[in-house]
Amino acid sequence: MNNKDFWESVNAIIAEGFTPEGLQKMDEYAEQFITGRLVYQRFSPAEQHGCATGGPAHETASNHT
Repeated sequence: MNNKDFWESVNAIIAEGFTPEGLQKMDEYAEQFITGRLVYQRFSPAEQHGCATGGPAHETASNHT
């Protein structure tokens, strides 16, 4: 998944009103981010490390900013 695909997916989740399926997808993204399988280009390495060490709730919240 590239950066464009990721943000299109997140925007669709938002547009659909954060359905249970959308929230599950956000949880999957958070897990992938924490484990280093998904890297968001909007974050510097230091910012990404900070989000990852904050855990899933911190990472999911950072996606909504």
